[in-house]
Amino acid sequence: MGDGRIDGNWEASWERLVDWIYQVAPGVLGAKDLRATALGENVGELSRLYNRQEQGATAGGSFSDVSSAQDAGFLAAKLRFFSARDVAKFWGPLVELAQAPGFVPPADLAQGAADSDQGAAPFRVLDLGAGLGTATWSFVEWLRSTAPHVQAVDVTAVDSSSGALRVMERLAASAGTMGWPKVTLKTRVADLRERPVNDVAPTGGFDVVLLGSTLNEWLDLSDSGVPEFEPIAARLEQCVKTLRPGGAVVVVEPALRRVARMLHGVRDLLVARDNGVFVFGPCLTDRPCPMLGSDRHWCHGEKPWRMPQGLGELARGAGLRDQKVTYSYLTLRGEEGHLGDAVGGEKDLFRVVGSRLRHKGRSEWRVCGDGCSRLDEVAADGVLDGESETNGPARMVQLKRDRNSGSSDVQDIQRGDVIACASVGSKNRELRLGSESTLQRIHFPLDR
Repeated sequence: MGDGRIDGNWEASWERLVDWIYQVAPGVLGAKDLRATALGENVGELSRLYNRQEQGATAGGSFSDVSSAQDAGFLAAKLRFFSARDVAKFWGPLVELAQAPGFVPPADLAQGAADSDQGAAPFRVLDLGAGLGTATWSFVEWLRSTAPHVQAVDVTAVDSSSGALRVMERLAASAGTMGWPKVTLKTRVADLRERPVNDVAPTGGFDVVLLGSTLNEWLDLSDSGVPEFEPIAARLEQCVKTLRPGGAVVVVEPALRRVARMLHGVRDLLVARDNGVFVFGPCLTDRPCPMLGSDRHWCHGEKPWRMPQGLGELARGAGLRDQKVTYSYLTLRGEEGHLGDAVGGEKDLFRVVGSRLRHKGRSEWRVCGDGCSRLDEVAADGVLDGESETNGPARMVQLKRDRNSGSSDVQDIQRGDVIACASVGSKNRELRLGSESTLQRIHFPLDR
């Protein structure tokens, strides 16, 4: 999974958010603020709690461990490190979502509404498992960059931690300096594992529902230790039912194997049903997810970015990455069509789901997309006797001797890119970029 390539300086928006968080943190946290060694120790301990939760009950981790930690002295670690780092994770999915017809009303339509007697309606956001509001702040910053004609945002934030929501309220009160649309915030304390979505948000009519690192807290295991996809699929269906026409549900989770594969399984359940819920991204196809064919595979997005010095020091001290952020995600809508339909064009589209591998005389990537169907034909002929899209993502290969000016973008392909290819062949169990093939990375501009 990933965000393709984004035209414009997305890093500038990320750094704006980080600077804002650090500026307001002392006033927002008050006596619970931490610095230096104490902050680093709390970042490390909270990271260990998250990891134990990901590994499941057998490792001694649980949802309640992390939830209660927010009210037990970890708020500074949550705000000064995890929120500051994670605000970037929603950016890629949102930039892709901007390609979807009708998600953000065009500027001329918004202006027409503003000139009417009622004025323009605010953009309505439901943030489930909001915590300190990381998803919300990322979203309103994205709106500032992408849709400056949106003048107001009404946010309903739901979380089980009253302490976290109090911090979110203080952050909202400090948001006036950011040049954002006017943010009106309502908070509700509720355990989303026990209450249905329409109970905590009965009015519906939301433009976007955000879930940031929320589903992994809902993740239940069967007796065999296999994740149960059905309960989460049902919750996400409820989320889609709260949307206005043209709205979207954006789910962002850690780039961890069990959590990412949970999203793959939920995605396949939703695609297979005829219930008015459609997967917009990251998938470019309605084909079954190839990652589920083997336990060895899962896909995720990543953003290379050198963290500011203070943030980087905290990351290194806790044994965490400081050169990039990684995440998995799923975007749902009530309207038919996925990202591949929105991008359009006559070429085959592929999502790059693995890092580039270089061998002597050849380069190789893992990809998925409708263009992988040509491997099905090879398999039907009995040639494909190894790993195929049925038990893993397809291999795309280019031999050094076949490089040409039409595929010059090959050298810069990264995990998460969306690429458009023409004249792609197949041989044995591989997609082949030959001497006549062309390849182009798809750029998703910040401005619609």
